[in-house]
Order: sequence, then C-alpha cells, then structure tokens
Amino acid sequence: MNTRFWLTLSTTALLAGGAGYGAGYFRGVGKGAEISAAMHDVNDARQAFSQAGLALRDLSQSPAGASAADRTQLLIALHTLGGIAQGGPPRAACTDAERETLRSIAQHLRQHPLQPDRPDMPLVRAALGYCG
Repeated sequence: MNTRFWLTLSTTALLAGGAGYGAGYFRGVGKGAEISAAMHDVNDARQAFSQAGLALRDLSQSPAGASAADRTQLLIALHTLGGIAQGGPPRAACTDAERETLRSIAQHLRQHPLQPDRPDMPLVRAALGYCG
C-alpha cells in the first residue's frame, strides 16, 4: 500500500476522533451548565424565601407603620420565586419552612391585596405556586 493511502486513513481517523471528542466535550459542558444553573436557582430561591420571611416579619410587627421598603422586599422575593417557577423544572423540593412562608405570604396578600391589574401578577401567582 502506498503512503497516500496511509496518510488519508490516519487523517480520517484523527478527524473522526477529534469530532467525537469535540461532541463529547460540548455535551459535557452543556450538562455542566445545566447543573450549574439548577444550583443557582436553588440558591436564589433559598435567598428569596429568607428575604420574604424577613419582610413578612417586619410587616407583621408594625402593620400600620409598614415601610415601603418592606413591601418592596416582599415583592422582590415574589418576583424571584415567580421567575424561577416560570422557568420550569427541575427545582429542589420545598422545605416545610418554605411552604409555611408561602402560606404566610398568601395570608398577607389576602389581608393586603395587590391591584389585580398589576403587570407583575403572573410572577406573583407563579411564586405562590412555587411549592406546587
């Protein structure tokens, strides 16, 4: 067999191996990015639940003197949770404390309703259904 044949065969093998390696690498990077995004969502959700709990505590301690900052903090937490919920699964399972926080938020919103025509109401509804 001539040199040209072996050169063609070895080049083809290198290209095929490189293509397989490249496809596997990028598939792995994609999976890693997916895992990283899920971990980021879990951390954001935990922080939002904490933020909502603090806002609810402050709002319940002095309902007459509730500050705009506390109401804003609660809405930011709801927007974060709603955005994550609208992003779809996978999400970490809610803890009992998080379910209780959502129940407390729902109770607070029944006592102090938001305007139903607010543009952020889909996020608020998604947040209230975060734990399913």
